[in-house]
Amino acid sequence: MSKFYKLSASLMIIASFLIVNYVNSAYAQKESRARELANKIAKEKHLEQEEIKILVQNRTQKGIESYKKGDYAEAINQLTRALELNSDYKQARKYLNLALAKLLNSSEQHYSKGINYYTSGEFDKAIEEFNQIPEGNRYYKESQEYLKSARKTLKTA
Repeated sequence: MSKFYKLSASLMIIASFLIVNYVNSAYAQKESRARELANKIAKEKHLEQEEIKILVQNRTQKGIESYKKGDYAEAINQLTRALELNSDYKQARKYLNLALAKLLNSSEQHYSKGINYYTSGEFDKAIEEFNQIPEGNRYYKESQEYLKSARKTLKTA
């Protein structure tokens, strides 16, 4: 009987060893898969960050080109979109502020010219100037009132 107990004990030790190895192996495989997945996610995140960086640079460049062409509304659109992706991008912020200032100054000039043309009875020219003021600008609402009045005056004339 002692041989039977020794054999039984040896089999239990071997079985325990196999079970432990199986569990460790399964754990190692899961751990390996987890590492692979983590590396894949990190690479994708890095690629995503690189793509965002390139997109911010492209939108900023388009905004700067629009600014230099005098298309301040498009410059503001592109630069705002760039800053939505990266609010710390200094070049985009710089040109956005410049474009906003130019647009405000430009709108103020169009409004002033429009008023001068309107008061001198040159309604066609006044309409052209008031149409240059973009929606959302502080002069927009008043310019629309003058536009309606100038169009009405031209229709009745």
